[in-house]
Amino acid sequence: MILDANEIDARVSSPLNLMNRLRSITTVPSIPVEVQYDKSPTEIVSIPGVDELVESVDDKINKASALSGAKALMAETISRLRQRLIEVDSPVQLSRIATDMHKIVNAEVENHKPNLAPIVIWKPEMHNENHYETVVVSE
Repeated sequence: MILDANEIDARVSSPLNLMNRLRSITTVPSIPVEVQYDKSPTEIVSIPGVDELVESVDDKINKASALSGAKALMAETISRLRQRLIEVDSPVQLSRIATDMHKIVNAEVENHKPNLAPIVIWKPEMHNENHYETVVVSE
C-alpha cells in the first residue's frame, strides 16, 4: 500500500492519530489560574500489621520454634550415634538405623517447600487536582 503526500498528511494530522491523541491528553490549557493549595489534612496511610496479614501468627511461630528445636536435637542424636556406631555388631541393627535415617531425610525433603516471593501490597492513592499546587505559566 503506497500513499501519496496528501494521504500521508491527512493521516498524520488526523485526530485519530496516536500522537495527536496523546498531545491532546497531555497538553495543559493556557488559562490563567491562581495558585491553589489544598488546606484539608493529609490522610496518613498505615501499613497493615503482621496480625492482619497472616492468620494465627503465634501458632506458626511456635511451630517453627518447635521444628528448629527438633532439628537441633536430631543433629545432636546423629552425632552421638556416629560416635557409637562401632559398637553395633548386628546387621539388623545397622539396617534399622539406616532405615530410620532414610525416613528422616525423606520426611524433610517432602516437607520442604520452595521459597515464594514476598507479598507486596500496594494501595493506590487518588487525589483530586486541588490536592496539588498549580502553577500556570503564560507567554
